[in-house]
Amino acid sequence: MTLRLPAHFLTAPDHGGLDPNPGEIEQIKQRALRRAEQLSNIYQDEADSTDDLSSTELAQKLAAQSIMRLAGLRNIASASALS
Repeated sequence: MTLRLPAHFLTAPDHGGLDPNPGEIEQIKQRALRRAEQLSNIYQDEADSTDDLSSTELAQKLAAQSIMRLAGLRNIASASALS
């Protein structure tokens, strides 16, 4: 079975090795943060809606890891904004 990502998750074509302009970089950062937040929420919702203990524990573990990644992304985004 092949899974396909929705179009809004696909990366734009490479610009021939050119760096994106600062406005594009900010948009990329905002999209990454928004998607990381959505993923954290999905894991938390799954943990709340599962009926068995092992599924709940797995969803909680994934939510915790996702929240830690989100915090790291926020730190990177804020540090690069100061540069």
